Amino acid sequence: MVGEITHKEAIIFASGHYLTEHLPDEYDEWTDEELDNHLLEFVWEPFEYHSAEQIWEHIENLAYDFKETIKHQLKERTWAEKERLQE
Repeated sequence: MVGEITHKEAIIFASGHYLTEHLPDEYDEWTDEELDNHLLEFVWEPFEYHSAEQIWEHIENLAYDFKETIKHQLKERTWAEKERLQE
């Protein structure tokens, strides 16, 4: 069974929905200024007039939703497997 997704993995996944390239693994080692510059440089066209703060907020919100969805699916799968074993 697949384990729970990390916050960092969820952020990298979500970044691809708002940027033309996913954030690299080392994004969390960048300064705020480096991150803002990257977000503004690689922003996807529909979001090009958004601030770096707004883009980051979009990424964080999607990452949260993605992580919660995966967590819920894992719980459902675990429950279904337990039910099947009890039959």
